[in-house]
Amino acid sequence: MTSDELLTAVRDYANLSASAEDSLDAQLLRLLNREQSLYLATVLEKAKGQHKQATLDITTASTTLRYKIPTRAVAAGIKMLQAVDSSGLSWMLYDYPDEDAARYGRWWVQNGHFYVEANDLVFYQAPPAGTMRVTYSRRMSTLVQVANVGVITIISGGTITISAAPSGFGTGAANYDFVKATPHFDILAMDKSATRSGTTMTFTASDVPSGLAVGDYVCKAGESAVSQAPLELHPLLALRAAYVWSRAKNDPIAEVLGGDLKEAHAMAAALLEPRIEQDSPLVNRFAPGFGRWPFYRRVS
Repeated sequence: MTSDELLTAVRDYANLSASAEDSLDAQLLRLLNREQSLYLATVLEKAKGQHKQATLDITTASTTLRYKIPTRAVAAGIKMLQAVDSSGLSWMLYDYPDEDAARYGRWWVQNGHFYVEANDLVFYQAPPAGTMRVTYSRRMSTLVQVANVGVITIISGGTITISAAPSGFGTGAANYDFVKATPHFDILAMDKSATRSGTTMTFTASDVPSGLAVGDYVCKAGESAVSQAPLELHPLLALRAAYVWSRAKNDPIAEVLGGDLKEAHAMAAALLEPRIEQDSPLVNRFAPGFGRWPFYRRVS
């Protein structure tokens, strides 16, 4: 569902009139964003299905100890940290547990490579110059109406033509995201700089992803005209927003919506897991040759 379709769904669930002063688009959109960022994000994280998992490669320097956690990481947290060498081999980097730090002191016993301080990954010794791959849960983009994004009509190298220029798109250089208009509404590229002249936007050609297609969106960085949750969760988001709105207004329909929400939540949870429906083979780690290979893997 686009954000416009979500607004219609919220009104349908809550029996709201589009002309009512207490249910304007801007108000309902703020509610949808609040419920998406907390309620829906929690549903996805509890599923443990890596639905919004993403990676970011950070270039490391031999003199740098601190690296920022990705700004779009949910709750400023990470899932996994790897070092990748020039040949494509990767190995795990481990954090130093707080309980060990309290027991032994950070600078006496160091059974890890790094620790987390505020929003930084802090290394005890500077990692080798190369690449550090951060795996994290990416925050869903802030919902805006379709009128506030650019719908792509022509793609020619780094030149992107959009159907109409939103008022928020300036002519000077600014950062934008490319978002798929079809499931699963992925961010194809984010924080890419562009300038605009009329309905023509000029990016660096290498910043335009190969999977971009006519009909997809150019959005201001961090925004989207479609919720990036799985399509099956869009009605759940609309129902949750309708329930919260009605409850705040002491509307009797809130009781009905509350029951519907519990049922929809249960069905959504059943749909989210497992993502791969197959039986895992039984692996005997004591079989001859099982421990032959070193504990690293090649990544592309």
